[in-house]
Amino acid sequence: MQSGRGTKRPQKYCSYNCSNLARQNRTITKCIVCGKLFQVRVKEINHGNGKICSKSCVGKKSISNMPKKYTSIELKINKLLTNMGIVFKDQILLEGVGNMDFFLPNYRIVIQCDGNYWHSKQKVKDRDINQDLQLMFKGYTILRFSETDIHKNIKKCQRKISDAVKALQ
Repeated sequence: MQSGRGTKRPQKYCSYNCSNLARQNRTITKCIVCGKLFQVRVKEINHGNGKICSKSCVGKKSISNMPKKYTSIELKINKLLTNMGIVFKDQILLEGVGNMDFFLPNYRIVIQCDGNYWHSKQKVKDRDINQDLQLMFKGYTILRFSETDIHKNIKKCQRKISDAVKALQ
């Protein structure tokens, strides 16, 4: 049989997209930060790369790998939680939403320590609201303490943490 213009060859791929993937030597993989599926060249995977889907996820990943430097307010909350006997993790990337100052895994409580300078900026306030909403929809309780509250009224912070823990027991 002649293979010319009028004859149809059997299809090798299920779609045009799959055909393009194969020609470009690409595959689909899952981002290790956010879990999103994305296309990557096989060559990248073979070189140990191609695990993260975007610049945003690269930033989130590098934040989670940074050495931990604590602010004075984080040190106070760390000491408070330790004295209360509450199990916690600090400076963790949670559900791809962002870096959390403290996480109480037994209660699904997130504690954020907001410095007065940075958290007074509108862009940061908007980001905080967005993070809080994402975490609330995922079933977390969020407690935010300002620098002023932590320095001047640590007992109030302790009461709020105790109340939240009791409510979730």
